[in-house]
Amino acid sequence: MFSGTPGLRRLIQRDIPAQLPAGTWDVIVVNGGGNDLARKCGCAPCDATLDTLVAADGKTGEIPAFLDLLYHRGRHVIWLDYFPVSVRGGPFAPCIDALATLETRMELAAGRRSWVSFVDAGDVYDRRDMSLYARDLIHPTPKGSARIAGHLLREILTRMP
Repeated sequence: MFSGTPGLRRLIQRDIPAQLPAGTWDVIVVNGGGNDLARKCGCAPCDATLDTLVAADGKTGEIPAFLDLLYHRGRHVIWLDYFPVSVRGGPFAPCIDALATLETRMELAAGRRSWVSFVDAGDVYDRRDMSLYARDLIHPTPKGSARIAGHLLREILTRMP
């Protein structure tokens, strides 16, 4: 999660900002926000949580602030957006609209930062292909992970000198 977990609880829950190892990197790949929507909104109207994560214009919020922090930690940052909810649904099915809003806002946030690229895992995912989804309908299978990794590799090779 990105949003609103204070102190030690943030470390225990492995919030995304707490997972960043020390050092500098050529490329940093990051994503998140979905669990914030599911846990804080219960996939109900999520305007307040979305605004906390990233403003409608992509300028401010906890995720853009984290991207700005990463500016000094890597040559390039890739925001990896989520793959789509499967046709069979799953725990995030009620969040489809909020996830779409998060995607739009994150594409704007990335576009405002020359060191950030927006990469959409949905570009290589067919929501009808259940072989890409783990049984929990949340995570990718090894096949889905390989597809996302290939997409990321192509983006890195295209964008990095």
